[in-house]
Amino acid sequence: MATPQGRNASRDPKGTMKSTAHKMMQDKETDKMKKESEKMEKRKKSMKEDRKNNKVN
Repeated sequence: MATPQGRNASRDPKGTMKSTAHKMMQDKETDKMKKESEKMEKRKKSMKEDRKNNKVN
């Protein structure tokens, strides 16, 4: 990305406490999403296995 211009020009390139906190929040959200998708994958896999073994109700 090019150097910030206009409204973002005054922003601290190293990141202030505010942006750090924001990033931490984003990371938390990302972790949540990852965990959710992992759960879904596991569920899908187990359903596939059940189908293979004809255990579906």
